[in-house]
Amino acid sequence: MKEIKLRPREIDVWNTSLDGAPFSVIAERLFMTKRTVKWHMESIYPKVGVANRLELVIVQYRDYGGQWLPGGKDRINAAITPHYPTKLKAA
Repeated sequence: MKEIKLRPREIDVWNTSLDGAPFSVIAERLFMTKRTVKWHMESIYPKVGVANRLELVIVQYRDYGGQWLPGGKDRINAAITPHYPTKLKAA
């Protein structure tokens, strides 16, 4: 397995695309535009040596056992988890 150098946001996009969500849903989850998601995906393909999303998923399962790429899951969970106060104070 060769080392693939991806930027943190590319890792986020790759990990978020694993469930087959359309670009619009990925964009919503990562707080970016659909066009930005597409740009990141098109940047990822040549780095990984694939031509499309299907091949990207195959690489994910073949080389990484279907697991999230390192560093991606925590960054995404932190971005989408609502931050509620732990205690509410009475007025």
